[in-house]
Amino acid sequence: MGSRIIAVCDAFDAILSERPYQSARSASAAMAELRSCSGSQFDPAVVDAFCAAMADDASPAGTGQLVSEAIPS
Repeated sequence: MGSRIIAVCDAFDAILSERPYQSARSASAAMAELRSCSGSQFDPAVVDAFCAAMADDASPAGTGQLVSEAIPS
């Protein structure tokens, strides 16, 4: 189970990171990508738990933003 969790976290981080071959994407786009690969590349239960942890109820001051999008770069 640990490796499945790490796979989702690593993919999320990779999508958010600037790469020589691709620009960084938003946290919302990263979560959409994780959901689209749920069941094939990623464990659906892990993706569901990860997305729930990142959901709007975790947003600062009820802004509706993901925590990672609310933090200035």
